[in-house]
Amino acid sequence: MPSPSPSPRSRPGIVLALLLCLLLPAPALADPAPALADPAPAPGPSPTGEWLVTQAEAADLGGILAQRASGIVAATPVAGRVTRVTASPTVAARLAARADVVAVEPDREREWHRAPDDASYALQWSHQVTGVEQAWDVTTGGGLEGESRPLVAVLDSGVDATHPDLAGTVVASLRAADGQVVAGEARNDDCGIGHGTLVAGVVGAQGDNAIGVSGVLWRPRIIDVALTSPLNDCPGGPRDSDAIAALHHIAGLEEPPLVANLSFGANEDACGAAYQAAVDEARAAGIVVVSSAGNGASTRTSVPASCNGVISVGAVGPTLEPATYAQHNAYLDLTGPGGQLLSCPDSLAQLSQEAVLSTSLNPTTEYAFAVSCTRELSDPNGHRLEARQGTSFSTPYVAGVIALVRQRAADLGRPLDPDQAEAVVEHSARDLGPAGRDVDNGWGLVDAAAAMAAVEEDRIPPLEPDPDFPVAGGGAPPLRVADGADLDVTDPIAQAVATSALLPTGSAPVAVLARVDDFADALAGSALGRGIGPVLFTPSTGPLAGATRAELQRVLDRSGTAPTVYVMGGTAAVPAGVEQELEALGADVVRIAGAGREATAALASQAVEAMDAGLDADVPRRDDAFLVSGRDFADAVSAGQMAARYGIPVLVTNTDALHPEAAAELRRLGPERLWVVGGTAAISDATMAEAATIVSETRRLGGATRIQTALAVWQQYAAELAEDGAEDLGAARTVAVNLRDSATDALAATLLAGGGDWFMPLEGAGGTPLGPDVREAFCGQHGELVVVGGHDRVSDQVAAQAIDVLAGVGC
Repeated sequence: MPSPSPSPRSRPGIVLALLLCLLLPAPALADPAPALADPAPAPGPSPTGEWLVTQAEAADLGGILAQRASGIVAATPVAGRVTRVTASPTVAARLAARADVVAVEPDREREWHRAPDDASYALQWSHQVTGVEQAWDVTTGGGLEGESRPLVAVLDSGVDATHPDLAGTVVASLRAADGQVVAGEARNDDCGIGHGTLVAGVVGAQGDNAIGVSGVLWRPRIIDVALTSPLNDCPGGPRDSDAIAALHHIAGLEEPPLVANLSFGANEDACGAAYQAAVDEARAAGIVVVSSAGNGASTRTSVPASCNGVISVGAVGPTLEPATYAQHNAYLDLTGPGGQLLSCPDSLAQLSQEAVLSTSLNPTTEYAFAVSCTRELSDPNGHRLEARQGTSFSTPYVAGVIALVRQRAADLGRPLDPDQAEAVVEHSARDLGPAGRDVDNGWGLVDAAAAMAAVEEDRIPPLEPDPDFPVAGGGAPPLRVADGADLDVTDPIAQAVATSALLPTGSAPVAVLARVDDFADALAGSALGRGIGPVLFTPSTGPLAGATRAELQRVLDRSGTAPTVYVMGGTAAVPAGVEQELEALGADVVRIAGAGREATAALASQAVEAMDAGLDADVPRRDDAFLVSGRDFADAVSAGQMAARYGIPVLVTNTDALHPEAAAELRRLGPERLWVVGGTAAISDATMAEAATIVSETRRLGGATRIQTALAVWQQYAAELAEDGAEDLGAARTVAVNLRDSATDALAATLLAGGGDWFMPLEGAGGTPLGPDVREAFCGQHGELVVVGGHDRVSDQVAAQAIDVLAGVGC
C-alpha cells in the first residue's frame, strides 16, 4: 500500500556506509584507504584457511597483501578484484573490516553432481523427448560440411580429448589451480574423476561417425577447463577460486564461448559476492552460464546454479516425471533429461534406457545402484561408454541446445545476447506441470525443436525476470545506522539523529520530540511519526539538544504548510524554552501533555486520530489500539513498528488494573481490535479481561520473555502487511534492535518500521543476543539487514550472524 510519502527504502542517496572497527595493527597494515564501498561483514569459517578477498572498484591491496608481517601466508590474484589469501580467521576478519574490501569469504570446495547409486540416464530417449532430431534438420552443430562449429566451455574435472568420440572437438585443454588458469594436456583428467568426460560427451560427442553416441552438438569446439588436477592436489570437488578464475578467463577470450557448463555445486542459501561477480562478468561478456540444480532430493538452493544470471537445470526421467533425486525450488529455470533408474540392469544397453549414455574416461565401470544391486558393465563395442544419471547430465543437454540455437541465430545474422538466448529456451520449453513456471520443472523441459523454430521465425520473446537470489557477504552488507562519532558507545540523542538522517533533506512534514530518559512519552508518540517523520530526543533540562536542532532544521519540510513537531510530555519532560526554539525553526509546535504518562498517551491517541483525518485515503491504517505497560518498556517498544505503520494509538496502563485514562480513551475510540502487548507480568490477565469488557476483540501479543513478545508483534505485523497485499515480504528490511539496552534506539527506528520494515529483536550485548527463537523466526527471511546502534548495542559478530540467519545459513 502507498504511504504518505516514499518509504526510506525508496529514497535515493541515503544509504550509510557500514563502519567496522577491526583494524590490522601498524606497521603490518597501513591505515585503510578511503571508503569506496560498504565493507564486508565478518567472514564465515574456512576449514582450509584460504579466503577469497573481493576488493572495491579501483582499490589496491597489492602492497598490503605482499606484507607477510600482516599474517597473510600467501596471496594469489584470481580474477579482477578477487584475490585468494591464505591466512588465519583473525587476519581474515581484519581484512573484512577494511572499507576498501567488499567481502572476505571462505574458498569453499563444491561437489560434483554425480550419479546417485540408484539413478541413470539414456541418451537415446533424451533425443526423442526433447525434439532435437527436428532441430538437427536445420543444423547439427558443426556435424555437416559448411556448418559453423559452436564454441562451448566445459568447466569440470577435465576432459579426455583422446576419446574416439571426442577427437577433434576439444580445441583447448586448460587447468585452473590456486586461482590460475594454465595449459593442460589432451587427457586432461589426471585425477581420474571422469565427470568432465561424461559431461563433454552429452554436449558434443561426435554425431554420425558410426561409433559411440551423439551429443546434442555433433562437432562443437569445446574449451575444456579442469577445475581439479594434481596442481591443486585433486580436491573432492571444485574450489570456488578455481571456478571463478575459469569464468574470468573465458570471459576475457577474444571469442568468448556461447555457453559455459558448470555441472557442480553445493547447497547454500546465498551466492557469494566473488562468485556472483564472476557470473556477472561472464554474462556481460556474452556467455550464458548453465549449472546443475543438484541431486539432493530437496528444495534446497545450490550455488552456483541459483546465483543471479545462471540458468539452473533440474532433471526428468524417461516418463518425464521430475527425477526423484533432483533438487527443486523457486530458482529452477529448466529441466533436461537426467534419467531415473527403474530397474537393476544386466547390461549397459539396458542401463542406457534409463540413464545418460555418454563418453567414459574408463572402459569398464562398476555401478552400485543399491545394496543388493551392483554391476560391472562395459561397452560391448569397445567405444568407452558409460551411463549415469543426475542433474550433472541434464545440464549439458540444456547447454548444448543453447549453443545450437545461438550459433544458428548468429549464422542467420541475428545473434542472440544471453538474455535473448535464455528467453528463447525458457519460452519454448515443454510445460510439464502447472501452467507457467513451477518449482519442480521451472519453465519446463528444454525443447530443442521449439527453440530452433523460434529462432528460424525470429520470434524472440522478452526475458521473464527470475526471483532475486540473495548475495552473501559484500553482496548484501548490513546497513549500520549509528552515530559515527564513536561506534563503541552509542549516544541515544545522536543515534536518533543518525536514524533520521535516512530521510531526504526537507522531506518530513512531522517530527516527534521526546525526553531522552522517559520512554513512555516517546512510545505514545511513535504512531505520530507514521514512517514519514523522525522520533528525536532532547534532555529534560536546558535548551534543545544541538544535534537534534540541526537535524530538525535539515529534515523538516518547510516548503509549504508549516511542519508539525509533536512535543511529548509537559514542561518537566521537555522545557518550555524548547518550544520557542522549535518555532524559530518554522515549526508548528503541538505539545501533548497530561497529568501522567497514561493521560499523555490518551492525548496522543486523539492526536493520531486527528492526524489520520488529514492523510490520503490510500494510506494504510487500522482501526486498532495497543495497550502496553507503563513500566515494562522493553516489551512495549516492540509495538512501535505497527503503530508507526498503521497509525495505531498506544495506550498505557498499570499491570494489575486498567488505568482509568486508558479505559476512557478506549471507550471514546471504540477500536475494532485491541492488542495487549507483553506477557502477564507486564499486563495481568485481570487487566486484559477488564479491557475486553470495552473492546470485544482483545488479544494478547506476548510471551514469557521480551523476545517472545517482540516476535509475537512481528508475526502479527507480517500478517497485516500480507493483508495489505505485499507481494514479497522477504523484500522488507529487517531492523536489528537491542531491546534490553536501547529502547530509545528502537523507538527512533520506528521511522523504518513505519515504511514497512520490521524489528529483529536482540536480547542485549551479553549472553546470546541472537537466541534460538529469533533464529527460527527469521531463518531464510532474506532482505536487507539494518543494524541500529553502535557495537555496544549490536556487535559486528552478531550482525554477521543475523545476515547468515536471514540467508538461511546456520539456523
